Amino acid sequence: MKFTAFTTATLLAVLGVGTPVSVLAQPSPTGSYVPGYWQPEAQVSLGRPITVRILNQTGIPLEYGLSGVDVYTLGSNASADVGVNLSNRPGNTATIAINAQRGTYALRYEYNVTDNNVLQVRVIPGGGPQPLDRAVYIDETGRVYSF
Repeated sequence: MKFTAFTTATLLAVLGVGTPVSVLAQPSPTGSYVPGYWQPEAQVSLGRPITVRILNQTGIPLEYGLSGVDVYTLGSNASADVGVNLSNRPGNTATIAINAQRGTYALRYEYNVTDNNVLQVRVIPGGGPQPLDRAVYIDETGRVYSF
């Protein structure tokens, strides 16, 4: 009886380890673009200073701030620059939260990178079926994501 239970447990363990598992973030089998939050929205150069320019086009005041630093207010139809210092060391990332100053308000970010490494983040009212944006994330390779 013990031998049968041991054999069954061993077989289940071996089969469980050897069975392939589908992973959420994997390349498309066709090599084509598959939209989703895991896709970068823009790319900045890590070899040069990075400026993130927030353009508030929501019609309401916003709060913004680099993670671990103070929170600032950005008036309607105003802009603000945030300096970001990154290198390509693993784990060296930057997160800038951008939210409505009061209450919950749906926001959407649109990105543009200029020749002098300025990441322009146009903040507009959100809506529709797509997830809403709450933060700009720059990874250690310079890829820019919305979360």
